[in-house]
Amino acid sequence: MAAGRLVHALSIDVEDRYHDFPVDPRTPRESRIEANSLRVLDMLAVHAARPTFLFLCDVAERFPALVRHVVMAGHEVGSDGCHS
Repeated sequence: MAAGRLVHALSIDVEDRYHDFPVDPRTPRESRIEANSLRVLDMLAVHAARPTFLFLCDVAERFPALVRHVVMAGHEVGSDGCHS
């Protein structure tokens, strides 16, 4: 650690709202994952922050381009598990 510089650990869970709240599977779900994740990536870039992004399996499967974008921006990617 450089003198006078704080080092922090940060991880970001990439999930959708329906992962926490039960919803009727017939109800259309508009995801805001891509737009919100890109907004977060922009904020992180301003501060040169490099967190670990933890994707749920189904999110990574639905948004593979987002996972690639996160990696290309220099962030670590991990799995936050799979929901059945």
